[in-house]
Amino acid sequence: MTLFRVISLVFAFWAQGVWAHSPYYTQTAPFQTESGRQFSIKLLYGDGVLGPDPVRAIVVDTEGQVHAVSPVATQFIIFCDGTVSGCGVYNGVSGEIHELAPEAWFAAMVVEDAGQPFNYPEDMDASYGFLTRDAIWGEILYYELYSIISYPLPGLIAIAWWSAIAALLVPMIWTLVGTKRRIRPLSVLAVLAVGARIITALALLFLTFVFYAFGPFSIYAAFIYATAAVALNLGWLLIRKRETQD
Repeated sequence: MTLFRVISLVFAFWAQGVWAHSPYYTQTAPFQTESGRQFSIKLLYGDGVLGPDPVRAIVVDTEGQVHAVSPVATQFIIFCDGTVSGCGVYNGVSGEIHELAPEAWFAAMVVEDAGQPFNYPEDMDASYGFLTRDAIWGEILYYELYSIISYPLPGLIAIAWWSAIAALLVPMIWTLVGTKRRIRPLSVLAVLAVGARIITALALLFLTFVFYAFGPFSIYAAFIYATAAVALNLGWLLIRKRETQD
């Protein structure tokens, strides 16, 4: 047991040295207060080493001073129309919205130099300057679709993944429904083929849960992707059915 702990610690330090990286920004959006003062809301990512990079939304002024810090998360989407009341972040994992609360802002410290951050979000002890509330269903749908449209490549990969799972299950369900509950004798090869489909689908679903445990993603987005995948498979089956009837 002691040897295992030593090996684990050595690997952890080695991994940290190999994959460690500096903090970085992704999405940013400028806005101004009613007095005309300029600010920006930015997504500050840290170093998750072997896990997903933690992220905080921060509000910084033109001098790089932070005035608001959101709770830490693994996923955020900025929405901003250039005003204080129209800016904030959406967390698809928790289904929460963090709105700007300027009455709780204060200049804490400088977090960037020439637009490049040098503070890690995981080193920020407290969150302040944001008001957290649960998103309503309309907001969830809007921001999830906005995220999919804004970042199409991850969406295409997710649809391809769910389409692979749907392609294993939907045709079997389609055939079962088409038989109108009449049980037909199956050959050994047919039974093995059905079993292989089910086992493969379950394995892919298990990997999906593993991915979620390693780096949580939006359940709402996953539902949208899965629904789209099922719709694509059903559409393909309908096209094939019409072709055979013609």
